[in-house]
Amino acid sequence: MTRVSAGMRRCPNCGRDLAHPAPGAEDTEAPVLAPPPVPRGEGRRESDARERAPREPRTPSAKLAALTLEPADVRVLVAASPERIEPGLRVYEDGGRAVGAGFPTAVGEIDLLARDDAGGLVVVMVADGEPDKDAVLELLQRIGFVRTRVARSGEEVRGLLLVERLSAPTRYTIAALGDTVSVKAWRVALTFDDLPV
Repeated sequence: MTRVSAGMRRCPNCGRDLAHPAPGAEDTEAPVLAPPPVPRGEGRRESDARERAPREPRTPSAKLAALTLEPADVRVLVAASPERIEPGLRVYEDGGRAVGAGFPTAVGEIDLLARDDAGGLVVVMVADGEPDKDAVLELLQRIGFVRTRVARSGEEVRGLLLVERLSAPTRYTIAALGDTVSVKAWRVALTFDDLPV
């Protein structure tokens, strides 16, 4: 039994409303609140007998931000697995050695110089942040360097810009270049795999 004092409106244990005698009634003792009856056959502990507030449904407190990678991480991934960008893409080799990752040129480093299925050269650049027309110009300079200093006569050279996002003006600049430059956006996926136990 839970004893409550006069003037209390709710039980301190379960929060139920208390019924007090009307003013002037002869019963001056504080009301006594008995615990709810335990159904037969159920041996519940006293703590289990108390009413519990219903559990509130979980709702996200804030919208999750998109999962992403830093450009430096993307550079490492594409150098290790260029076929993830495009089937058949492989790191450029010179004399049987893979030398295309971080390929140095007179106009700046190429993040990945690769060969495609058709044997053409692909200049892959990973944009830092949202690229602008200057980033497109830098890619074109690297394509020009590879055409004049690396590619054999008649060998096709194209550029591939990897971005997280792209503004409309930069998109229009790239569209004017035709097949010379293409753009791909990277996305990070969250997957759940079963594990044997």
